[in-house]
Amino acid sequence: MNPKQLLVWVVGLTLCVIDIRPYVHSAQKPSGSSLATGGPIQEEYEIWNLAVENVIEHSRPPEMVLISDETASPPAESEYGLESLLDSRPTLPQGRQTQKWIALRAELLPETRANFQQKNQTTNWLANNFRLPLRTVTIAERELSRLHAKAPDHFWETLRAKYPHAIGVFRVSRIGFSSSRTQAIVYIQYQSGPEGGDGRYVLLQKKNGVWTCRTAAIAWMS
Repeated sequence: MNPKQLLVWVVGLTLCVIDIRPYVHSAQKPSGSSLATGGPIQEEYEIWNLAVENVIEHSRPPEMVLISDETASPPAESEYGLESLLDSRPTLPQGRQTQKWIALRAELLPETRANFQQKNQTTNWLANNFRLPLRTVTIAERELSRLHAKAPDHFWETLRAKYPHAIGVFRVSRIGFSSSRTQAIVYIQYQSGPEGGDGRYVLLQKKNGVWTCRTAAIAWMS
């Protein structure tokens, strides 16, 4: 191999290393969690897009959305978990949300519900493959943990100083699908401060190749 051929080979190898870094990073195991086999596919990002839009359409228009780069575990062991809200809670959230929970309970297929519970035994890394009508930034969960550990009492002030155009932090769960992949459910939580935000379950349906929201039922608000 002459010097010119060697130079071309080295440059090509360097470009390959740069290109695969995001893929290698997405396959790392989240701290303290079990990582799912395989990363999210584009259809899942379509569903997450709709879930995020369901939240921001009812708030002041933000300039930026921050989304954690690790899927969130739904509050399965608390009164706000899907199983608790659908089965054992004596009274559903009051007011308008009551009708939404009744609709979710009536439409959610047992197989979709079971797949949701099974999927959320593991977590996934998220890339910035979201397609939202505003600037979207995926923020490392470890960065959020570091900022909180560094100054717990000033976490939100620090975050707002670094991302002044963001209205808060979004976290999404893994998605439960029906066997036909025409029904899906996802948990999404949004926090804008110590007393601002909510967690909700969004039920979606796929018809003629297009996903749409059927209902979104709020589990908690702060």
